[in-house]
Amino acid sequence: MTETGRSPSNVQGARGKHMSDQKDERPGHGAADPTDENAIHEAYTAYAEAFAREPAVAAAFWGQPALNVLPHQVRAFNTSAEVSDYYADALAHLKLRGYSHSRLKARRVEMLNSTTALYKATFTRIKADGTELEQSAATYLFHKSADGWKMFAAIATDVDKIAADNLGLDLAKSAAARGKTRRLRTPARRVI
Repeated sequence: MTETGRSPSNVQGARGKHMSDQKDERPGHGAADPTDENAIHEAYTAYAEAFAREPAVAAAFWGQPALNVLPHQVRAFNTSAEVSDYYADALAHLKLRGYSHSRLKARRVEMLNSTTALYKATFTRIKADGTELEQSAATYLFHKSADGWKMFAAIATDVDKIAADNLGLDLAKSAAARGKTRRLRTPARRVI
């Protein structure tokens, strides 16, 4: 919210352009670097492959402290060993249900700044016989450090929330490709 009470999407900048049409020149702001988006996707893919086989390797993709946010529980992990133990237990329970591996269905990277991103993923857990065990979704908080991109939070997410988010993105891209874009106005709201 601006001091005038108008939302930023309605504010006119220099030369009469909407502020949302202007490039942000500040370091760490503006368009996402495709290299970072690819690195985040590669890190997640490697993590998912490790999760199905080696919890200690999967834990190496996490920074500390780490959070796992489930609908009825929030767990904090202060060491890689705690993450590894948690994954070993989770994998053991999944294997009892026939789990073999996971298949990524949809993904989306949202860069928050040059060193922080959200990675939204939907995936299908597959049984050893090739049938579907379950569909799941999560939103991961990634942060870039000298060690590269690491996860610091995993938030259980409703599958339909990510599917709808990806659908909205696909529809916007499709409309833009056809030259039928329109600016969406968001209602003014107070940021605290």
